Amino acid sequence: MKIKLTFILILTSVFLSGCWDLVEIKDRAIITAFGIDKSDMDGKITFTLQTIIPSRISTPMKTSPEMKPSVRVVSKTTDSFADAIREYAKQAERRTYLMQNRIIIIGEDMAKEGLTPAMDFFMRHPDSFQGAWVLICKGKASEIIKWNSEVERIPADFIEELVKTRNFICSSSVENIHTFVNKLSTKPTSPATAMIELVDSGNNETEARLSGIAVFKKDKMAGMLDNLETKGYTWINNERGRRLFEIGDIGKANVKMTHEIEGSRTKIIPELINGKPAILIKVNATTKIYVQDGSLDLDSQDTLKKLEKMLEEEIKSQIEACLNKALKEYKTDIFGFGEKIHRKYPKEWKKFKVKWEDALADLKVITDVNVKTKSTGMIIDTIKP
Repeated sequence: MKIKLTFILILTSVFLSGCWDLVEIKDRAIITAFGIDKSDMDGKITFTLQTIIPSRISTPMKTSPEMKPSVRVVSKTTDSFADAIREYAKQAERRTYLMQNRIIIIGEDMAKEGLTPAMDFFMRHPDSFQGAWVLICKGKASEIIKWNSEVERIPADFIEELVKTRNFICSSSVENIHTFVNKLSTKPTSPATAMIELVDSGNNETEARLSGIAVFKKDKMAGMLDNLETKGYTWINNERGRRLFEIGDIGKANVKMTHEIEGSRTKIIPELINGKPAILIKVNATTKIYVQDGSLDLDSQDTLKKLEKMLEEEIKSQIEACLNKALKEYKTDIFGFGEKIHRKYPKEWKKFKVKWEDALADLKVITDVNVKTKSTGMIIDTIKP
């Protein structure tokens, strides 16, 4: 009986002893943003980490220059990612914690070198959050990580909100670690993700802003899409959100119209034309009139059809601008065209895949855009004073 009682007490002490590996928040270095740059020193990488100072998070938003920031930023130049984490932990005297890291910013120079080592680290590390956003910086990533937001105590929070806002207005396209690596690993598709930069906002202040898309050829950055080409990419990539289009010169002097795209759907259909691969891009969108600066008769079907036609041509021009830059200039498949042809025509793909990158410049892509006006807004007739 005593032996049984002793055994039960031992088991109870084991199961009720709590989490043996529990680390208190105050003992953690919570990383919220991770910057990676190519160092001026051969073969080395500069890592810039932004970590939360827990004791300052509960304080009100800073209202004066005297108040201390809520984050700590440290840069380390080392040979590898593991060395950077280890060296930072020594300096912080805390255990590093990557699970709260939502932003990974990579300098343009580093992106052109290749991102396989970086992606391998974030995919392999047990504490890494694979939903963290991957952004490419125009210039040095360290400058973005060190930047202080006037809106948020934690600058990474502001950048995360930029990403969420872009989802709503379709101004860019951002990949997280998981989707970036998935495209990187799916031949012959290459990843593409948003670029970020610091711009002058006036009064000697700067703000972070998403601007364009970094285009990759395998794991190396090949170039970027400008704002017009980026809009085309969001159409091809079937990004959901609301877009505003301003159309001018609609058959009458000084007449302008702003449309809001309320919904859209893009289908990419692989085809074979005379034995050669081709792609059909079908875009269907619904729109409503947002603002009218003029006196068009919006009760007329002829007027609405003319507006729809102009919108279709504008969307088509954005898509074609993106296709020309990615396929003809950079010769990279960031749209997954090859993978779609592979799935539909597996036998033919064996022949196409050998020289797929060379074939991209001559790939036949047909764009079919259809826009329907869903509403003229709360009123139909123009207000006439």
